Amino acid sequence: MLIETGLGAFLESTVGNLAKKVLSTLGVGVVSYTGVTGAMQAALDAVKGYFDAIPQAAFDLLGLAGFGTFFAMIATAIMYRVGMQIMRKTFGILSPT
Repeated sequence: MLIETGLGAFLESTVGNLAKKVLSTLGVGVVSYTGVTGAMQAALDAVKGYFDAIPQAAFDLLGLAGFGTFFAMIATAIMYRVGMQIMRKTFGILSPT
């Protein structure tokens, strides 16, 4: 009986704190990622709205020049950079030394 109580207290103090830390970190990460994803989607929608005002001939020239691919690469790079910053802040990994 005494061993079970001691073991339970030990597990609660060590594993319980670790579980609390992991779950809180994941919660902050999910909230941060959700907020950034929403902000990036709003920014992309605003840019798409601006491109709706371009005349069709100019829009076709931009398409031939590969502007869609360029824009997708820039948006992906921004999302990657923001994602890495979120991971650094929440998980403490890849921190510069």
